[in-house]
Amino acid sequence: MKTSEKVQALLDSPISAYRIAKDTGISVSTILGLRSGDRQLLNITLGTAEKLANYWEKIAIIWEEKFMKNKLSVLIASLSVVAGMGLTTASASTYTQKGSGLSNYWAAKFHTVKNANNYVARPSYVASPNYAATHTFETSANHYVSKAGNTKASLNTVFYLPVTLNQSGDFGNPQSVAITPNGNVAYVAYVTNEASSIGWVTYYNLAKLRNVYGASTSNMALIRQAAYAHSKGIKNNGQYLAVLKSMKVGPEFNTGHIQSLALNPKNGQLWFTKTTGRAGAYGTAEQVSTKSLKPINKINFRLVTPRGIKVTVGNNLTVDCKFNPNFWTNCSA
Repeated sequence: MKTSEKVQALLDSPISAYRIAKDTGISVSTILGLRSGDRQLLNITLGTAEKLANYWEKIAIIWEEKFMKNKLSVLIASLSVVAGMGLTTASASTYTQKGSGLSNYWAAKFHTVKNANNYVARPSYVASPNYAATHTFETSANHYVSKAGNTKASLNTVFYLPVTLNQSGDFGNPQSVAITPNGNVAYVAYVTNEASSIGWVTYYNLAKLRNVYGASTSNMALIRQAAYAHSKGIKNNGQYLAVLKSMKVGPEFNTGHIQSLALNPKNGQLWFTKTTGRAGAYGTAEQVSTKSLKPINKINFRLVTPRGIKVTVGNNLTVDCKFNPNFWTNCSA
C-alpha cells in the first residue's frame, strides 16, 4: 500500500480520532479535519503522513483481529456501537448481527415528556415564490417561518444547490444533509427519483463557495448556473469550472430512501440507516467514506429483546451531544 492509501485506511477505520492523536502526537483537530473533508491529504506534511501510515501498519493487524472476535452481542440499543464501527453494499465490509439486538426493557420505566400535540398534517409542497420567475436561478434568500410547535423557528436560504448537473432535474431529489461542525463542508444525499432506492452522496466545499465565490450572499445563483452550464457542455467559463471543483459527486449505490445521513462530529464518520419499516425485521447501518463517497462498512441488525419485544429500525438518524447515534422509532410487542 502507498503511504496515502495507509493514511486513508486509518481515517476510514473506527479507531477514534482521540486514540490516534494520543498514540501519534498529531492533533485531534487535524485528524477530524481529514475525516470530515475540511482538510485534504495533499495539504498535510510528509512527516504527518508518515506518522499516520506507520501507525496504521502497527495497529491494523491488532484491530482486524479484535473486530473479527467481537460478536456485537448487544449491537444497537441506541445504535451506540454504530458510532464507532463501520460497514456497506457490494464491495463494503459486512457484519450481520447474531442474537438479540436489544436488552430487555420496560416501557413503564421510561421518562417521557407531555408536550402539547402540535402535529401538523403533511403540507402540499410547492416551489418557492421566485423559483419559476427566475427559471430556478434565484438570487435572493427565501424566508420560512414554522406554523406550529413548541418553539417558533425561522429559516433563511443560505445556498441554492444544483437542480440540474448532467440532465434536467437530476439533482432535484435531495433527501438529507450532514454538515461539519464548523459549517465548512456539507454532504448531501440524493436519490434518482422520489420512488427510487438508488442514489448517491455529493460533497460541497461550503467554505470556498461562501468565501471565494459569494454563493451565499452576492452570487446566490452561481452554483445552479455553473451546474446547468455543465449539463449543456459549456466549458469556456472559468468561474463556472472553478465552482464545480468545489463539489464532488459520488457514485450511485443502493441508498434506500436515505433520509438518515448523519455525521458524527467526534470521529468525522458519515452513517445512514435503511429499514423495511417492519418491527423486528433486519435493517442496516452503513458508513459512507468522506473521501470516495462510497459505502465502506455495513451492519445488518434487528432490534428484538430476549423477551420478544420488537422494534422497527429507524428511518432517521442523528448524533446527540454525547456522540451517540439515535433514531426515532415505534415499539410493538
